[in-house]
Amino acid sequence: MSGLLRVRARRWHRVPSIVGLAMLAVVAMLGCADAQERRALLVGVSRYDNLAESFQLPGPANDVVLAAAVLRENGFKPEHVRILAEAPVGESRPTRAAIMAALADLAAQTGNGDVVYLHFSGHGSQQPAHAAAGGARSEADMLDEILLPADVGSWDGAVGSVANAIVDDEIGTALAAIRAKGAFVWAVFDTCHSATMTRGVAVEDVRLRTVAPAALGVPDALDRGGSASASRRAAGPAGASVAFYAAQSHERAPEMRLPRGSADRKPHGLFSFTTLSVIAANPGITYRQAAQRVLQSYGADFRWGFGPLFEGSGLDAPVFGSTDAPRIRQWPIRRGVASIEIAAGAVHRIGEGAEFAVLPGPTSRTDEAIAGARAVSVSTFTSVLQARTAGGGALDPRAIPENAYARLIGARFRADLGIARPPTDGLPPDFAVELAALLAADQLQGADDDDRLTITWVAPDAAADLRLLAEPAKGVEPPRLWFLSPVGEIVRDGPGRTFSLALDADPKSIRRELLDSLARIAKSTNLLRLAGELGRPASLTGAGLTVALRRAGADSATALALQDTPLLHGGDTLLLSLVNGSNRPVDMTLLAIDANHGITPLYPAGAGEANRIEPRGEYLIEAEIQADTIGTERLVLIAVAAEPGAERMDFGFLAQPRLTQLRGGTARDPGARDLYALLEATGFRGSSMRGAPSVGRAALETVMMQVFTWSTRPRR
Repeated sequence: MSGLLRVRARRWHRVPSIVGLAMLAVVAMLGCADAQERRALLVGVSRYDNLAESFQLPGPANDVVLAAAVLRENGFKPEHVRILAEAPVGESRPTRAAIMAALADLAAQTGNGDVVYLHFSGHGSQQPAHAAAGGARSEADMLDEILLPADVGSWDGAVGSVANAIVDDEIGTALAAIRAKGAFVWAVFDTCHSATMTRGVAVEDVRLRTVAPAALGVPDALDRGGSASASRRAAGPAGASVAFYAAQSHERAPEMRLPRGSADRKPHGLFSFTTLSVIAANPGITYRQAAQRVLQSYGADFRWGFGPLFEGSGLDAPVFGSTDAPRIRQWPIRRGVASIEIAAGAVHRIGEGAEFAVLPGPTSRTDEAIAGARAVSVSTFTSVLQARTAGGGALDPRAIPENAYARLIGARFRADLGIARPPTDGLPPDFAVELAALLAADQLQGADDDDRLTITWVAPDAAADLRLLAEPAKGVEPPRLWFLSPVGEIVRDGPGRTFSLALDADPKSIRRELLDSLARIAKSTNLLRLAGELGRPASLTGAGLTVALRRAGADSATALALQDTPLLHGGDTLLLSLVNGSNRPVDMTLLAIDANHGITPLYPAGAGEANRIEPRGEYLIEAEIQADTIGTERLVLIAVAAEPGAERMDFGFLAQPRLTQLRGGTARDPGARDLYALLEATGFRGSSMRGAPSVGRAALETVMMQVFTWSTRPRR
């Protein structure tokens, strides 16, 4: 078993039915009538008058354009959406005066029951806490987080602040004034304050949204990194609030070209694009559900140390105050000469290969489809579909009625591992030749049908799931191949050292180790990608995972939500509860994924152990953090609604050992079934073993996956 968690005790309990009724009551209270008006302020700071060119950001302007489009889809009137960004995107530049005035205008215009959405994309930093900003030295770390407007200046010792910076308490006060009018406020901050990062590979399109205090002239600035807590200390007036932050104190907020693989990709904040795409793809969900889907998306594609934060009194309210039932994911069809098109794309979580039913009208039943269709080209906002007859042949678009709709029936998720080749500039010629031979694509294939690893090789500075860095021998150190994060960061020594392979054995052995390591990364990555595609079907309402945390040496525990991403240390204990509050039996598998891609079953823990939880049943697990792996780690719950008498669904076969820094002992376990077997077994129809599997209707109606994320760090 992996040392990530030590299971200390397990036992059965029964869950009173009042638990489910209480949760429904909470949702009913928060999900009140539709908002009177929906208003938004979108701030995207791309150009900074007084900062060096290296600090200029192309992404924020694109973030606010994307946000405006998603808001229009969700009922926001254009005249109620104000954009502060560089021309021609915004109506005025996002200076300090303009931002503060716009916040004051929102407070004046907002009425009781309104929903207000605030989005800030740009740089953040820190400065010493100041009495005028919210009480003398009120911050625990003696630092204030600040947002940097376009006209931010440098440190002004006379007033003890960075000129024109917006302190977190100022934002909090402004939002409190809006909430005092009875409005619901949702604030999204795509910025960070941590500047600690070492790049092993330079990635041209990746930037971090932070400016070190020293770059602003702040004296004696402590580079501790603070979480983006702009509204955290605001008082609690009438209106509820939710805040989404791109980064915690120990994490970063990157921007990069998105959506990945799309011809029209543009620089976006990863957090902005992910949050907005979750909202576009999941109408009718709650803020808490949206937060969990964001974390699941991060876990699938950018699982290397990015940890958003979510909080607020209104997390269980429906997004934008709507009381509508979740809408069917369908769009009117625009007919072309050889294909059809819909106004939904990557931002709606549609991928190439997604399956649709072509319906004669928006209220038609799915079984009334006149044809099927598949997405053959996807951009940010549109998808081109190829319609086909029942026999599989291409269907002439002219045969489709004018008012036809395309209803999504099978989502698609990436199942390949995108790997950026190592840069070769500056490498000794002989070493570069040997490296090229080692990484030849035709040599890195699975040895048999059980090695289902699909690799997509890209250029060293292109978007990728994983980056390779090769270094020749240095003194007694053998040549190494480092496995870096998507943004190219590396930790060379100490706890959390970046995984690497020594290149001092024969090429065949190294290639076998490399293939095995990549296969393990692909399996854990694809498992998390799958979790990002599945919601909560009605058949599993009331079933799921609950988490509480007991710190080392403490007697009591604190309840955590699945969207929390705590910082844990060795000796801390997670109290886990697998609850079945539904009205049918549920088969549950709980897996732990450590920072080195090891997958350990926590429930069922042994072969033959029953994992079917009956209605109103609960299973408790007490697990201690071991801290022998350092970094981002996760629990994944797979729950399958079971029919009485049906065979149990146990996914413990997905277990795999973690990556190890030592050579040897890495032969593939022949009994470990591949992730694609999971897809087939749980009703994922039409999946291709080497293509992008389809998430079909059977899985959407009977399978749920939940993810809980934390960061493990050494205890200081």
